[in-house]
Amino acid sequence: MRANVTRAAEGFDRRSFTVAEILRMQDAGIVSEDENFELIEGEIVPMQAKTHIHELIKSALTIGLARALPDRLWLGVESTIYLSADTFVEPDLVIYPKGIKLEDVKGSDILLAIDGKPVTQFREVERAVVDKQSISVTIWRIDHEQTFSISTRALSGQDVDRVVQWAGATLQAPHRAISAQRGIAPQGVYVAYFQFGSPASRYGLVPGRRILEVDGQATPDVDAFLKLVVGRPDRSSLRIKTVSWNGAPEVITLKLDRHYWPAYELVRGAGGWERHSLE
Repeated sequence: MRANVTRAAEGFDRRSFTVAEILRMQDAGIVSEDENFELIEGEIVPMQAKTHIHELIKSALTIGLARALPDRLWLGVESTIYLSADTFVEPDLVIYPKGIKLEDVKGSDILLAIDGKPVTQFREVERAVVDKQSISVTIWRIDHEQTFSISTRALSGQDVDRVVQWAGATLQAPHRAISAQRGIAPQGVYVAYFQFGSPASRYGLVPGRRILEVDGQATPDVDAFLKLVVGRPDRSSLRIKTVSWNGAPEVITLKLDRHYWPAYELVRGAGGWERHSLE
């Protein structure tokens, strides 16, 4: 349902509404629940009619996302998201964790300042925290500014000290960046790269995925993975379960080629990187 609307004159004051007021007006029948609008910083903004192409794209995205999402996430279609006391929106699609109510889905925090000094670039953040045990952080959360103290911790620049080359794939423990940026626990065996023409490239062991199982047996780390694959006969096949960044699982069958793609590992030692054969 689309209500009658008028275009207000710019420069004149307009009545500002809150989410609570809109909900009360709906309860009283003043505003119909079928009316399509969003509340943006207190202003009622009518929703435009959707085109056929728009609906086709939304339907395709809904089907694709529903198939790919892990069990820990919900997919909402045209769900109302309450971002602040005077703002709610109705996006075509929204993905949020299970275990929380839809009205508890909020926008992300925005970092404003460190120790009272505004920061607009990541390099400024790095400079602001160097050689400090704790810092004062100012953020924008939902609809207001917050300031609190956090402790800092120095991180080594040597995140990876062991790399395995197997079936043409570069394997390692999940590195710190993927845990920080994607919220992925440092478990499994991370596929960092594959060489073209190798078994990994032919059978779909693609970069960005993590190996969770080999022939039904769990591979929580690189050592567990090597125990299951080292010593397998040439040209033998393995069933490998992997998972993507967004938690979508996939099972592939990979045939070994030990003649052209032997397994070995690179280990960082006191004198630098050392190569060790695994065949």
